[in-house]
Amino acid sequence: MKENKIIVNVSLKLNEKPAEAELTGSVTNLLEQVVDLDFVEIKEHGATYYLATHISLPEDILRFNLMITPINTEPFAITF
Repeated sequence: MKENKIIVNVSLKLNEKPAEAELTGSVTNLLEQVVDLDFVEIKEHGATYYLATHISLPEDILRFNLMITPINTEPFAITF
C-alpha cells in the first residue's frame, strides 16, 4: 500500500505584511478517527508560513479543523 502525504500550508497577512500566529489543528476521517496536526513555522525571504503533514489514502474523505491565534489578535477557527 502506497502512502500519500498531504501537506497543509497556512500563511497569514496583516496590513499586507506576513503575520505570525500559533496554530493547532486536527484531521478527522469518516470513521471519526482524529489525528492532531503538528505545525512547523517556516520563515524565509520575508514570508512566514506554517506546515503540517498527514498521511492518507486517496479515497479518504477528511475534515481539517484548525485554530489560528495571530499575535495580539483574537483566535479564529477554520474548517475544511
